[in-house]
Amino acid sequence: MMESFSPLPRCRSEAGSTAVATAMPTPGLGEGPSDSRPLAIFDLDGTLTTRDSFLAYLISFGRRFSRYRAIAGMPFLLSGYLGKLLKDYELKQRLIQNFIAGVEPEWIHEHNQWFCEQWLPRHLHPVGHRLLQGHHRQSHRVILLSASPNIFVPCIAASLGIEEVVCTRVRQLEGIWQGQLEGQNCKGREKLAALQQRLALSERPSGSYSYGDSRSDLPVLSWVEHGAWVRRRDFRPLSGVSRSVFPWSEV
Repeated sequence: MMESFSPLPRCRSEAGSTAVATAMPTPGLGEGPSDSRPLAIFDLDGTLTTRDSFLAYLISFGRRFSRYRAIAGMPFLLSGYLGKLLKDYELKQRLIQNFIAGVEPEWIHEHNQWFCEQWLPRHLHPVGHRLLQGHHRQSHRVILLSASPNIFVPCIAASLGIEEVVCTRVRQLEGIWQGQLEGQNCKGREKLAALQQRLALSERPSGSYSYGDSRSDLPVLSWVEHGAWVRRRDFRPLSGVSRSVFPWSEV
């Protein structure tokens, strides 16, 4: 049964979000803020949510703002990806271009608020969310690490009380999303590279935790001291990692 979920804070637009300004890795820079607290890194889709947030965000945006041509074209792009005609980087960029590129910033801001208030509470992962609450109670440093784009991920992070975000970046020009990705798709080994750049570390931090649900999360789970898979009803530490070290309380 899903835990109760407190009302979400009002989140600001991406352009004015301090979470993005302080947490998004900047190409060419490797300086992260000095922080001695234990570190907890959370994947988003399948770990803090029960389903893919990126496609859900785009489809709901398309329905609410009449992007019907983009919705109609989505099955063809997904088929191309499944048929290995498109790489995941290309698929993500094409979808963002079709749905988001050039739209009014107010639309994005309004939809981010709607998405965090309406969609997110219904799709919170009970296991991942409980682990997140455990780290919050112990005042650990928490980073949301996601392949989904910075169009909406920082707003989800703010709604969950997470101050730092590392995710796929999309180009903006004068507040308008352009549709092109900046840098790599934050997935697999690129996810680990972006995190290490953010932390300005190559060696794993002592007392660090990471949570994920898919093979693309394994590089990060293996890098930290305490990695764990989030499953439907429970979590499973990686081989050799003790369950007792995680902030989990049976209820």
